[in-house]
Amino acid sequence: MYIGVQLLLFVLMLPLALSWIAGDTLVLYPAEAGYGEFSALLLIIHVFTSVRIVVLSTNLIDNIGQICFYTFIYIWIVLIPSMQMYQETWPLEVFVGVETNVFVLEIVAISILAFEAGNWTKNSRRYFAFESKAVVPKNAVIYLFFGGYSLSFTYFVLSIGDVSLLLGARVNSYAAVFENNTAKLVADALFRTPIVVLCQVFFSLFLAGMHRRVVMFWPMAFASTLMLLVSNFPTAQARGRIGSVLVAFIVIWIVHQRPRLARWFPTIMCAGVLIIFPLLSQTRRQVDWESLSLGGVRQAYFQGSFDAYQMLGVIIDYTNTHGSQWGRQFLGALLFWVPRSVWPDKPIGTGAQVATDLGLSFTNLSAPLWSEAYINFGLIGVLVTFFALGRVSGAIGGAFLDKSGAHMIFGSFFVGFQILLLRGDLMSSFTLLLPFMICVAAMFWKSERVSVFRMLANTGMKHAERDY
Repeated sequence: MYIGVQLLLFVLMLPLALSWIAGDTLVLYPAEAGYGEFSALLLIIHVFTSVRIVVLSTNLIDNIGQICFYTFIYIWIVLIPSMQMYQETWPLEVFVGVETNVFVLEIVAISILAFEAGNWTKNSRRYFAFESKAVVPKNAVIYLFFGGYSLSFTYFVLSIGDVSLLLGARVNSYAAVFENNTAKLVADALFRTPIVVLCQVFFSLFLAGMHRRVVMFWPMAFASTLMLLVSNFPTAQARGRIGSVLVAFIVIWIVHQRPRLARWFPTIMCAGVLIIFPLLSQTRRQVDWESLSLGGVRQAYFQGSFDAYQMLGVIIDYTNTHGSQWGRQFLGALLFWVPRSVWPDKPIGTGAQVATDLGLSFTNLSAPLWSEAYINFGLIGVLVTFFALGRVSGAIGGAFLDKSGAHMIFGSFFVGFQILLLRGDLMSSFTLLLPFMICVAAMFWKSERVSVFRMLANTGMKHAERDY
């Protein structure tokens, strides 16, 4: 029954959303003059992603990585852009033509084929799998990790001098105390990421009933939770980052305690993105909980929070005009930690770079993964990038065989992180992903033979019978 209910919900959500913003008028689908081919492609992608999400949710633990991919397309490429087009209200004052809009959907369709091919390869090459022999970090490593971070946390808070900066609006967060963006990114990696890994480990150990193996578990877990709340307070950092953290804990809870609830995960995730994500945007400049409203949520659909589709078209147009970057943006994202004193010409984020070249006053814009791949290597880049993403996303389900191991920790995090990765830009994504992988590898280096690169490429590719 839930399959039919969810399928009906996802298929009808678009006309319901369009009718909502149109008032009393029933709108079945956006259709503008000259957009016949566009509307047809949009309809095909809409129906395909709806069916794919619902079918994959029948075995969500194995397919959770793919579901996040299609959920992003459903919301950021189909649902919200349709509302923006019908209302003729876009986040940016930069527009592209009909041909570019059609080309955007063609690129998305190509990426879906590449993504499915990567996922199929994962299923047909299971001999690449490996299985960890231990799932509990060594006590000495936990103590070292906890003690080291506690000292770092204390030093960081004392250096800032004003704890309210960590608990207020993001525009007034501690980032203002750093001289340059590189210093801020490195500080983020050292201050916010290790505690997330530590709390994920404590949470999964508790749910798996293995916390008794760790001496002083409860005092450390309690202190770590407090440090997590201070260092990763929802209003003081990017919504994509806090969303990745929140989803990681939800996935761990579902895997251990509520596997049957997993079938409703796509609906819950869509509700979170369409309601909570815009609500948090209202706390960007000032935290006033009483001022939060659904009217603000509706307004956010036509602002920068959902600029991914428009930016995809803008960056494609920009690339066709100025030429490919031939990997320069990829390299800048990978080496985000290199200071500009060493690399003076280090590129900035793709969204910011394009916005600057186009003369836009606001440069904190998204750069969807499609545009990152296209601006670096064209259509070949799109094919290779989404083939690789399909392989990794398809393998995430096997990560949950380890109820508290490195692959469980990384897999649960990657589920929510994939939304941030797809929305972009790539530099912001890498500043979260690379430190997280290093922290996971460090946490389990005495318990499992964990390679950072192997963990990303082969996470949980072993599909075996589960005990839940």
